[in-house]
Amino acid sequence: MQNIITKFEILADKSIEIKPKDTTTLITGFSGTGKTLMFKLIKYALGEKKGVDISTAKEQLKGLSAVQITFSNGDMFYRKVDTNFVAKIKHGDAEFIPADEKEYKKAIGALFGHEDIKVLRNESEAKATTFTISEYLNTLFFDEARLTDEKTFIEAEGHDNKIKLKNYYRYFLTGEIIESKIIKDAQNEKKNNEMAEKSLSFLGKQVGKPSSSDKIKRSKLEKKLETLKKREIDIFDLLKGLHNDITIQKINENKLLSLYDLYNSQLQEIKAADLFDKFMEPAEIKCPNCGESIKWQPIANTESEIARLNGLLLDIQKTITSIDKQIKEGEDETASLNTELSTIKVDKETIVNELEKVDKQIENYLAYEKLRSFLAIKSDEPKPATEALEKKEIDIEERFKTQINALCAAISNRLKAWKLKTKTNVGFNHDRFDFTFDGTLRCFLPKGYRGFCTVAVIIELIKHMKTVNVPCFNFILVDTVWKVASFGEEKLEEVVTEFLKDISNTGIQIIIFENENIGEESDKYLHITLGT
Repeated sequence: MQNIITKFEILADKSIEIKPKDTTTLITGFSGTGKTLMFKLIKYALGEKKGVDISTAKEQLKGLSAVQITFSNGDMFYRKVDTNFVAKIKHGDAEFIPADEKEYKKAIGALFGHEDIKVLRNESEAKATTFTISEYLNTLFFDEARLTDEKTFIEAEGHDNKIKLKNYYRYFLTGEIIESKIIKDAQNEKKNNEMAEKSLSFLGKQVGKPSSSDKIKRSKLEKKLETLKKREIDIFDLLKGLHNDITIQKINENKLLSLYDLYNSQLQEIKAADLFDKFMEPAEIKCPNCGESIKWQPIANTESEIARLNGLLLDIQKTITSIDKQIKEGEDETASLNTELSTIKVDKETIVNELEKVDKQIENYLAYEKLRSFLAIKSDEPKPATEALEKKEIDIEERFKTQINALCAAISNRLKAWKLKTKTNVGFNHDRFDFTFDGTLRCFLPKGYRGFCTVAVIIELIKHMKTVNVPCFNFILVDTVWKVASFGEEKLEEVVTEFLKDISNTGIQIIIFENENIGEESDKYLHITLGT
């Protein structure tokens, strides 16, 4: 620990000053003498908001105004005991400077080498290297009152907070905590793997494996598409032929129309009386376009010529009517074929889209299978960050088990030295992370006996924590030792005498809060009365 408390002061009508000895002070004594109050005032002065009930504190300590704590590096923390937060910090010889809640806690964290004080929001973060102020204070102050019954035990550090409690004990016994970088790297590695698995799972739901029915469907679609393509080619050929036929028919029709006009003109000329003489004489007419000449022979019989020309015109008219019908039929067939072509085009697009969907499904499934194979290979590859974390956890766990066994034996021997003849076979419950005495959890022991067992545990923890350079408990509060008249065969006075003597020999300072003295040995220890 970088800094330790060297002086603790309660500023009241009757001010109290306590100077801890050798970094550890045991606070014990009779009920109602103010032990718990003083203990809470220490935590209150170090930033724990709910460390003390203001009204209760002022009732017990008349004139209570503030708490002041001095550390070995000269830093001083002053906190006014009021409903409003009032705190000041003094560095070395500098005067007290005002501090808000955040800065005050930050300064306390820095004092103990934990500048990055943060709240652990859930148990999954309990492996973090930092503690909250309240949690870190629990590594400096051990309040035996939290073990007075099962409910309090569970609320404080019981099996509902197993991960956190496990982390504390490992820290106390091994002197190590897992670095946040190792944890973060393993978490990121796990997160990446989980994201890949989730993505794969999502794809698996979106991409179904092609079935035999899908293959049959695809084959049918391909055959249908091929049939449509052939029909399309046939229609194009038919349209080409119809176009040629219609063109030829229209040319022939135009020729017949010209011929019809020519014969009709002749007929009209013959019928004209004033021109009749012309047809009675031979003549030659040259075509202005082609230059050929048509010899005109005299018409011997006008009526027969008119009849002949009318017959020719009628034949030409019938032929033109027939050609018109053929052209109309060709155009109707062309329109029908074009309509069929449009339908074929739509059907082809529909089939192509269906084929693309099936092909996409197959393509996606193949990609999914490829990704799944890749991830299967990746999952077999080493995970360095996870392995590093697991190795660190296993290493700390093995060291913890070794240390806990040695600690149980030392606790058992210490209890025997206090002449306690029962329940000295100490074990450790790894499910609850608490010590057991002849199989009974510490929080279920009789009140007085619980106090002795707790002190034995803490003393051995302190001895061990010093060997692994872990901050030791600055204060130990034991509340229940004095509440028991006897333990069967054991006599209270004899047990307490051995208890106090043994603790004194460890160098731990004992402060007895009292209303009266107990035994002759008690004169050796510091006696304080906080009550009015």
